[in-house]
Formats: sequence, C-alpha cells, structure tokens
Amino acid sequence: MMYWSAIITILAVIFIVCAYSFYKRYSAHKQYCEFLRKSLQEAVPQKDNDYSALLPAGLVVGEYLWQIYTIDPSVIKAVDFSSTQNLDSAYAVSNYLMINMLEHDDQAYSGFKNRLIGYIGEQKVAEALQQQGTDALWASTSNQEIWDLKIDDQLINVKTVLDINSIKGTALAHPDVTYLVPEDTYRDIGIDNIKPLDGFNYQEVTDQLNSTCQHIDGSNAFNAFSTHLPIGSGIIALKERQRLLKAGGDQQAVNRNILIDFSAKTAGSLTMAKIGGLIGTGLGSLVFTPVLGGTLGAALGAFWGAKKGKAFGKVIKELELQKQKLKLNAMLEKFGKQYFPYIDKIKYQISSFAYKNQFALASFEAKYLNSPSTKNWKSKFFENTNEVFFTELKRIGENNFAKEKLKADKQNIILDEIRSAQNTKALALLIINNIHFRDFLYVDLIELKLIYAQKDKVYLERFKLYPDQYPLTQKLRDHKKLYNTYTKDNCLS
Repeated sequence: MMYWSAIITILAVIFIVCAYSFYKRYSAHKQYCEFLRKSLQEAVPQKDNDYSALLPAGLVVGEYLWQIYTIDPSVIKAVDFSSTQNLDSAYAVSNYLMINMLEHDDQAYSGFKNRLIGYIGEQKVAEALQQQGTDALWASTSNQEIWDLKIDDQLINVKTVLDINSIKGTALAHPDVTYLVPEDTYRDIGIDNIKPLDGFNYQEVTDQLNSTCQHIDGSNAFNAFSTHLPIGSGIIALKERQRLLKAGGDQQAVNRNILIDFSAKTAGSLTMAKIGGLIGTGLGSLVFTPVLGGTLGAALGAFWGAKKGKAFGKVIKELELQKQKLKLNAMLEKFGKQYFPYIDKIKYQISSFAYKNQFALASFEAKYLNSPSTKNWKSKFFENTNEVFFTELKRIGENNFAKEKLKADKQNIILDEIRSAQNTKALALLIINNIHFRDFLYVDLIELKLIYAQKDKVYLERFKLYPDQYPLTQKLRDHKKLYNTYTKDNCLS
C-alpha cells in the first residue's frame, strides 16, 4: 500500500510540474498573440515626402481644363453651326479651332476667322433680338444665301463688318433685304436697308473670339497659372519653413534658403510650362489632339521645370557650404602633403605589430619544442594538458598574426595607391583619424585643431541648410557662437 501511495504522489508531482510548465508557456503565447493583434491594429507611421514638384503639373492641368470649359456658349453654338462636324462640347470646339489655327496659312486662317466672326455675330444678334422680345425665324443651315433670318416675313442678313462700305454693293443689289450691322461700326452711307442693331457690337464679338483663341492655345491658362503657382508654392514654402524652424534651424538661414527654393522652382515651372505647352500643342496636332497635347506638354514642362529649378536652387543654397568644403579640402591637402615623405615609415609602423606577433609565435614554438612533454602510458588514454594548452595558444597566435598581417597588407596597399595617385587628402584623413599615427609622426596639434575647427564650420553650414538632418551638439553650439563672431569681425574689417 505504501508502495502505491509513493508512486501516486510522484505521478501527482510530475503532473503538477508539467501542468505549471504548460500554463507558463500558454500564458506567454497568449501575451504574444495579444501583442500581435495590437501591433496590427496600430496605424503604420507615414513618412513625409516632398510632393512640391507635382504642384505645378497639377495646377497647369487644372488651369487648362478650366479655361477650355469656360468658353462662351455663344461661341460654341456659332462654331457648331458653321461646321459639318458635331461640335457641341467645349473640348470638341477647342480641338476644331486649334487644328484650323495650326494647319491653315495666314490667308486661309484670316478667311476662316472672318467667317467665324460672322457666325458669332449672328449669335449675338439672336441674343439681342431675344432680349428685345422679337420673334425671329433663323435659317436652318449656315450656307443659306441672301438671308440669315426672317422677322415678320422681312428678310434679314447679319453682317459683322468693320467697314460698312464693304457691303455697299451687296445691299444695293438686294434692296428687299435688311442688313443688320454692329452699332459701333455703323455709319450712314445713304443706303436705307443697312441698319445698326442695339446690343450688337463688333468689338465685343472680336474680343470674344480672341478670348476663345487664348483659352484654347493656353495663353489664358498660362496667365492664370502664373498667378496661382506662386500662391501654391508659397503655401508649401511656409509649411517647409515652419518644419525647419521646429527642427531647430537658424531663422535667418532658413528664411534665405526657403526664398531661394521658392524663386528657383517657380521660375523653372513657369518657363518650362510655357515651352512645354507650345511643343505639346504642335506635336498634339500630329499625334492626337492639339488641346490634349498642349495640356500634357505644359504639365510635363512645369513638372520638369520645378525639379530642375529645385536642383538649381540647391546649388545656390549650398554655395557657402561648398566654399567651406573647399577650404577644408585645401587644409587637408596641405596637411597630407607634409607627410608624403614618411609613407614608408607609416607602412613600417603598420607592419611592425604583425611582425611582433610573428616573432612571439616563433619564440613560443621554439621554446616548447626544446622541452617536449614526456610521453608515458597515460598519454595513450588521456591527452596531455600542456600539449592541449600549447596547441590552443599556437592556434590563437596564428589567427592573430593572420588577422594583423591581412590588416597591414590592406593598409599598405591603400598607402601605395595614395602615393601613386598623389592623394594628399586621403593621406591626411588616414593620419588624422588614427591616434597612433598622430603620435608616431608628432603631428602639430595647433594645425590639427584648425582642421577640426574648419570641419565644424562645414557641419554648421550643413546644419543651416538641413537642421533636421544635422542637429547641433552643445560643442557645436559653442563653436557656432565663435564662428558667427569671427564672421562678423571679418566683415567689419
């Protein structure tokens, strides 16, 4: 009975231990699953990207489309009425007019424009008569001869002309037809069937046609773009200014750099949008549609101009940085030139540590071989501890020597390349960044301090440009005060 009680007790203890272990693992797994759920539900942090180069392209497309779809409805009706094509939309009318503007010579285009002025004039007469409450019956086609409309069976022909004498012969040949002419060009030439119409204005008709042409060739869009782009770019510039100031940037430097960016990108966008629009319009008439070609060309030009303007602005902003980098490079080259005659000594110093390891290894090996371990029956079954110790030390020594030899060979190759290329700057950096070389060559600490001070100036210029990427330490803040004082003193002197 006691035997079975002990077995049951042992089994119970084993069960409790296993159950506890299982519970711990289960709890840990449950916590891990909960962590995964929370991490999946949390929002992924988004990285801020600079989309400012896309602003000009978006603006110019919007301007072009807005200008096209705000063409006067009377012009759309006039063009649709004059053409055999279905031109009942602003986009279709734009392409039709653009093709005629591009493909005709000067004489043909002048005739096309005069006919179009006549059709727009008819639309204006229709509006004027409608406002006066006069019922008119219009001809169903644009090629109706002699008359354009009837009012109480009276035949009427609309003549949108600048010179009244140009229709004198026609009016005399058809005395039964009344010729309505613009009120601002009418003058009495003694012919009763030529009459002005209130509300029908030649200048208004030509201005409307010219405005439509400017709509479709991009002139109005470009003018609007020239106004809206600085506003949009200015908003982006102000936002960037706040971000840089929040990162600890110098206010004067940030204002200067933001202004350079704004000016360069805006000028680049405006220039390239105009060029791109002209090129795109010409190519569009050959490939697809002129308006679409002009819109795409201007958008791509604005985008490309913004990118190139930004790159040019970066060059302007970094002029002072490049100046300080050139000074640092000059100092490094001067410093490295002093130590060119000592390259062989530097190479020997680099190899000396590897030679010391090699000598130590050889000495250790010779000492052990002169006093070998005694061989006896135990060594057949149990390895000699001294021999194990020797073997391990030898392996460590060989590895250390191999590492030092490899490192020395690589550095010597670099030094040979430096000497072959006469790269004084690389030699200077190699010496400055190695305290052993500095001590070995007795480097002038005052000269070294001046180089480090110039390096700090380069970093400060980077900080002025990109304070979020190059934050200031307290040491650099102190140096910044000295640097600013030094700059002011130089300017005053």
